[in-house]
Amino acid sequence: MYTGYRILSSKDAIEFFYKKALLRSVKVSPENKELFISEIKKRCPRVKVHDLIF
Repeated sequence: MYTGYRILSSKDAIEFFYKKALLRSVKVSPENKELFISEIKKRCPRVKVHDLIF
């Protein structure tokens, strides 16, 4: 799957959006999505998580 200028091999990825960067987002595909999100919330309590189901 093409995502901008890069190829992403997983359709079930997490995308992080941020304001101060060239491409403004990064996509990751962690092995355990729930564990990854809970760890992000611990390390960055102000993070906003939006669940989108297609």
